Amino acid sequence: MKTCSKRRNIKRLLLLLLMIVLLLNRFTLIETGCQQPNHALEQSNNTKSNRGQKERLADGCFHVFIDVGANVGVHGRFLYEPDKYNLSKFAVPLFEKKFGRNRLNKEYCVLAIEANPKHWDRLDAISIIYRSFGWRFIVVKAAAFDEGGSGTFFHQGDGRFNEWGFSLKFNKAKKPKSTVGTESVPLIRFSKWLQHEIFERTIPSQFHSRRKPVVGMKMDIEGSEFIVLPDLLASGALCKIDFLFGELHPWLAPLNFSDQSVSLENESDASRFFEAFELVLRSSRKCRTEFIPRDDEKYLHDTVPLPDGQF
Repeated sequence: MKTCSKRRNIKRLLLLLLMIVLLLNRFTLIETGCQQPNHALEQSNNTKSNRGQKERLADGCFHVFIDVGANVGVHGRFLYEPDKYNLSKFAVPLFEKKFGRNRLNKEYCVLAIEANPKHWDRLDAISIIYRSFGWRFIVVKAAAFDEGGSGTFFHQGDGRFNEWGFSLKFNKAKKPKSTVGTESVPLIRFSKWLQHEIFERTIPSQFHSRRKPVVGMKMDIEGSEFIVLPDLLASGALCKIDFLFGELHPWLAPLNFSDQSVSLENESDASRFFEAFELVLRSSRKCRTEFIPRDDEKYLHDTVPLPDGQF
């Protein structure tokens, strides 16, 4: 009976995701007149005309990289200082492919979203130092989610790995719950945040870049991707991103979020979830977002000196 129930859950998930992509195709046809969207570029003129609106975090940014689950911020450094990270075999070459080899750093903005307060000082230090060079490294001290508010996050006792497991999901396999600390962290509805702060930003009309504006993203949010990615897809936000890469965490199952109709009881269920998600994403003729389920943690501790000589 349990096996049949799980199969029904997976079938319902597939049907739900297929319905989303049909709606997404319809949404895209309405918005673009059957043409592929020019991603963030199409938003700039509307934003420029709304002078009375509150300034967006990414106003003035031509290209944007959003590091969701930034930890100590090394992926932003991969973009700004690639020559210092020659052991990176994935992220640095990917940035070269997507953003170009001979880059002018002032054309790029990094938005580092990090929930763990233990990393905020480090990220602030990077931001301040980079600012002196005219590079915009913007720190967002919150967690990406599918609704706003606040959430209780768990330290997992993995300090020697820079607390890469800091999460809404407590991993009982690591330490007893009574021995770890918790943090109340602000939550942002990530799809809405992207629309306001990134896609509606003011884009400079002239820059040295010969490329169209590119929006890239890394996501490593320790299980919350199971609730964030469906919202990005359903809202249409995902398809305004040029490329997305990151680590998926099916081994954290069971993963159950309140009011979510699909229950991911084990690693197999969670893996099927991602298979269905990727299938739906690839099946859309209008959504050209490249999704790469891979991360680069070669420089997890990042002891490479910053430009002023500090770690």
